[in-house]
Amino acid sequence: MIKPDLVTGEFLMKVPSGNYNVVFSGEGYETKIEQVSIPENFTRSEIILNPVLVPKEITRGKYIVIKNILFAYDSYALDREAKIILEKLFSIMQQYPSLQIEVIGHTDSKGSETYNLKLSQNRSNSVINYLVDNGIKNSRFMASTVGEREHIAINTNPDGTDNPEGRKFNRRVSIKVLKSDFDLVIRNEVFVPEHLKFTKDLNFTIILLQSKEKLFRDYFIPDMSWTPHVI
Repeated sequence: MIKPDLVTGEFLMKVPSGNYNVVFSGEGYETKIEQVSIPENFTRSEIILNPVLVPKEITRGKYIVIKNILFAYDSYALDREAKIILEKLFSIMQQYPSLQIEVIGHTDSKGSETYNLKLSQNRSNSVINYLVDNGIKNSRFMASTVGEREHIAINTNPDGTDNPEGRKFNRRVSIKVLKSDFDLVIRNEVFVPEHLKFTKDLNFTIILLQSKEKLFRDYFIPDMSWTPHVI
C-alpha cells in the first residue's frame, strides 16, 4: 500500500514492465481500480494516473459506469458484447424514465471524412434502434456523429505506419446524459493500454542557458533506459 503526499496528493511507485491493477481508495469514497499495461519496449519515463473517486453518498444507484460499445472494422453491427452492454443501458433507462441520452458514434482514421461521418451515424443508429426495438421511446435519444475526430487511442505509430490494435478502441459508441429528473451520473469507460492511448497535448520545457562550450545535439534528450514508474 502506498500513501500519497499529504500536501500534493501525489504518489510515486517504480514498477517493471507488466500488467497492473492500481487500486485507489479513500475514506468516504468508492474504491476505484484502473488497469495499467506497460510493455517491455515502453519508452516513456512515467505514466500519470489521475483518478476521480466518487463520494459514497452519490453512488447508491445514481453513479453508473457504462462501457463504450466497440465495433469491428468498417461495421456497425452489434456483437454479443455490445448487446450485453446495451441490456444494462436498457435496464437503466427503464429504471429512470425521464432519462434522455446522447448516443455518439466514432470511427478510426481509415476512410474519408465523409465516409466516416456516415459510418459513425450508422453506429449511433444501431444502438438507438436496438433500444427502441426493446421498448424505449425514440424521443429519449439524440444521435451524434463525430467520425474520427475524438479518438482515444492512436491510429498510427510514431513513424506513420498503421496501428490496428489502437484503431480498434476508436471504433465505438459513447453515451452522454442529456436530461434526467434524477441526480444521475453516467460515465463511459473503456480500457486502453497505456502505450496505445492518444495524448492531445505534449508539453515541452525550453531551457535557455549560457555556455562557453558547444553542446552536443542530443544534450537535452533524456535517458529513457531507467525503469518505468507509475505516478
